[in-house]
Amino acid sequence: MQPLRQKQLMIMKHNTVKKFVKNIVIQQLIIPIKKFNSLSEIDMTHLQELKNQILAALKSLVGTQNLDQPAAKQLFELHKEFLLMTWPKEQYSPEAHKGLAAMYVSDPRFTKYYEEGTGEKRCGRNVKSHN
Repeated sequence: MQPLRQKQLMIMKHNTVKKFVKNIVIQQLIIPIKKFNSLSEIDMTHLQELKNQILAALKSLVGTQNLDQPAAKQLFELHKEFLLMTWPKEQYSPEAHKGLAAMYVSDPRFTKYYEEGTGEKRCGRNVKSHN
């Protein structure tokens, strides 16, 4: 292959990758930020209430392995409602929700947030056991 043609192909591949990454950044970061920033004061109050309910429900489930109990299902629904208020609806899926739970456990900042919010050090392990 001619050096000029090879360089052109490399540039095309680079631009394709660049567009792909830009699209991911827009879809995964910018759109959710815009959605969050457009929430009304009433929505923000509701999010705060949901956060408090989530932390209380999570605290009540520390140490349990039974995901079939109503309290565990309620926690899932509360968290889903929170996510649907802050994520674009087309980005939500049960798989994305589970992936977020995995991130909560693997990232010490999230684990710390939930452990401090519930006052339970075992909280992170409880989330991990449900992935």
